[in-house]
Amino acid sequence: MEEQLETSPVAYSLIENKSDTAIGHIHFHPTFNDYTYEIGWVIHPDSQKKGYAFEAAKALMEHGFAKMNIQRIVATCQPENTASYQLMEKLGMRREGHFKQCIQRSNGEWCDEYFYAILKTEM
Repeated sequence: MEEQLETSPVAYSLIENKSDTAIGHIHFHPTFNDYTYEIGWVIHPDSQKKGYAFEAAKALMEHGFAKMNIQRIVATCQPENTASYQLMEKLGMRREGHFKQCIQRSNGEWCDEYFYAILKTEM
């Protein structure tokens, strides 16, 4: 994974070791510049609240800061996604903003987003 991260930072499947089953994915890619990366995750409902997203995100963040010379990692979620923003906070990220009506759903409804970040020196 380390070589792949440094050459093509995109989405990675999350596979549960015990069952060898895909349980979701995590993405990690540059945004704004080469020193700021965005991280995000999607976990199948049956596999949520088991620590998988935390384990994967923590590993990617540690790798990014230690091996890729990243200065800042950001993440976003909608305010109703309590599990995601609680995970961001557990990872040491802080909420830097609440963007009003910045995402439009396919049904035309506008949604808010929370913006979280962590610096290399804060991990």
